[in-house]
Order: sequence, then C-alpha cells, then structure tokens
Amino acid sequence: MKKIIALIAVLGLLLPGIPVFAAERGLTPYSVDVTTYPITEDATMAAQIAHDVVSIHHIIITNSDATVAQTVTFYENAASTTTVTSAFAFDIASTSASGYVEPIQIPFPIPSSALELANPCIRKSSLISDVKVTIFYR
Repeated sequence: MKKIIALIAVLGLLLPGIPVFAAERGLTPYSVDVTTYPITEDATMAAQIAHDVVSIHHIIITNSDATVAQTVTFYENAASTTTVTSAFAFDIASTSASGYVEPIQIPFPIPSSALELANPCIRKSSLISDVKVTIFYR
C-alpha cells in the first residue's frame, strides 16, 4: 500500500509538466535578443524567422529588469517595409520586485490554436532593459 501511495505522489509531481513536454515535442526553438529598431527602416527590416507561415505553439519572454515596463510587439510579413503589419503586442508591466524577474510564458497548447504568422519579426519598446524572446514553432 505504501508503494502505491508513493507512486501516486510521484505521478502527482510529474503529471503537470507532461503536457508542456508533449506540446513542444518536434517544435523548433528560436531565440532572439529583441531590439528597439523601428520596423519601417530598410536597414533594420528583416524577418527573424524567414518562413511563409510559422505555427507558433509556445512563447517565452524574459525582461532583464522588472522595474522597466516593455511592450513586445510581434510583426508579420517582415520581409518588406511595405508589407509589414503588427500582429499583436504584449505588455510587460514594471514591478517593484527589482532583482527578481520571472519569465512570461504564452502557451498555445492545442495544435489547432497555434498562432500563425508569416515571416515574423519582434521588437521591444524601451532601450533600458534587455528582452529575450524564445519561440517554439513548427
């Protein structure tokens, strides 16, 4: 009986992490240090993931300073300044918890709910802190 209780306890600890590993199996990770360069300048325009369409299943955003508010904007059709459009933006609010910065995770766990973007590009709003974005896509 003790073995069964121990097994249930161990499974209780492991099961919450299984969907994340299962959802990310077979996905390609892409990490980028996000810049503030204007999206409409030819010199700074480039699709960071050059694909016709990528299906994004998970996004992790880290901000190096919790006291700095940032807006991280995701663009699509970033291969040209004439076709680039804003897909969505994510606000990272500033907090008083300086010294402790927690990553923000945006999961799209169901394959049919993946975010689909063509030639995506990512920009941040402030020079003050470093922002890193990791995207798991297919």
